[in-house]
Formats: sequence, structure tokens, C-alpha cells
Amino acid sequence: MWNYDLLQSLTSDQQAEIYEERAKQLEDGVRSMMNNEDAESLEILELIDEVQRLGLGYRFEGEIRRALDRIIASMKDESSNKSLHATALCFRLLRQHGYQVSQDVFSGFKNHNGTFKTSLRKDVKGLLSLYEASYFAFEGESLLDEAKEFTIMHLKDPQLNISKSLAQ
Repeated sequence: MWNYDLLQSLTSDQQAEIYEERAKQLEDGVRSMMNNEDAESLEILELIDEVQRLGLGYRFEGEIRRALDRIIASMKDESSNKSLHATALCFRLLRQHGYQVSQDVFSGFKNHNGTFKTSLRKDVKGLLSLYEASYFAFEGESLLDEAKEFTIMHLKDPQLNISKSLAQ
């Protein structure tokens, strides 16, 4: 009559419905966060990056495209006082999604000698973001080639306490 397999199948079907409902709630929450026009650009960019790293970007393609369009529109209004992390993340995500972005967004992080500022070597999160962004260089974009060399050199520095810097 009621065997063990039948009871297990009932439980897993019910649990599957619970999990599906929870997944839908979480997905709606992510959509809501991406569509929030009052959110800071960096928050939206980090959310997009996290969703893509989880392999779920395909579920939010429309929301990601609209969020990036809003960020491009707001870039004209924002000052250029963004952090290296924010600038590099924005650059990488925009290039990943086919937007035209100039490598010159990184020129503000160079000193009067034309080299990257030495103060950036302590910004591990910014260095990691710049390193990832450097892989979206087009042929002939020397600034991004320099960025890759700079980040590799400083990220390999044994004096750099990466775990402490990332914890901040």
C-alpha cells in the first residue's frame, strides 16, 4: 500500500515546489534590485557581476541591458571621482556586453609621468578589477596593456597583504 519510495516521491515533489517558489522569489528580488533607478551605479554593477559569476546572467539579460543603459546615461552626469574598482568593473561589464567604452577612462589613474599611480598598489580590489578589465582590450590599446603589466606586478608582490586588503 504505502511503500517507502511512494512516500519519498511525495516529499520531494512538495519540496521541489517549495524550492521553485523560493527561487522565483529570489529571482524577482534580483530583478527588483536591478531595476531600482535610485540605487548607486556601483551597487548595480556589482550585482550584475555577481549574477554573471553565478552563471545566471541569461535569466536577467533584459534587466542587465536596461541597467547598463541607465549607467551609461548617468556616466555623463557623474563626476570622474570613481574608484579604480568602480571604473574597471564598469569598463569590463560594458565591454562584455558590447558597449563602446574608451580605454581613456583609466587615464585619471595615471600620474604626470604617464605611469599608474603608486598609491593604487595598495588597492587590491581595484587591482583585481583592473586586471580583469585589461583582458577586454582591443588591439593597439596600450593603456590596457600597461594596466595588465602593472596589476600583475603588484598582485604578485609578496609584501601585499591580499586577504587583509580584500576584507576591507
